[in-house]
Amino acid sequence: MTTRLRQIIADILGVSPSEIQPTSTPSDFPQWDSAAHIEIILSLEAEFGVHFTPEEMSEALSLAALQAALQAKGIPPE
Repeated sequence: MTTRLRQIIADILGVSPSEIQPTSTPSDFPQWDSAAHIEIILSLEAEFGVHFTPEEMSEALSLAALQAALQAKGIPPE
């Protein structure tokens, strides 16, 4: 899941997956604005077949937090 998660975020932000670190947040990438975050969330929902609540969306603001949210929904790490 981590590789796919990193790739999705990188594709949306237009950066290399290697630039996305577990601690990466919107403050690290100017292009990670609210619209990009919604696009990330929608892409993750489609990719992993899950649904995020508005609270989960607003709290999952790093690669690590997104990974934890997916794990909480039963998506195993790689």
